[in-house]
Amino acid sequence: MAGAPVKEETITLRLAVSKNVYGYLKTLRRKSVLGASENDIAKYVLTKALEEMIADKYHLTQVVPED
Repeated sequence: MAGAPVKEETITLRLAVSKNVYGYLKTLRRKSVLGASENDIAKYVLTKALEEMIADKYHLTQVVPED
C-alpha cells in the first residue's frame, strides 16, 4: 500500500491584508471547513490560486514588456 504523499519543503511567508479581507477570512473560519484559523484559510486560498496560475502558465501570458 502507498503511504502518505511526500510534502514539499515549506518556507514561512508573512503578509498583511486589509481589514475587509481579514473580516472575510474570519467569516470563512466560522462558516466553512477551509481551515481552523484565518491564517490556515489564507494559506489554502493563496496556494490554490497560485497552483492554478502555474497550471495555466500565467507567467508566460502576462509578461511585462521590457523598456
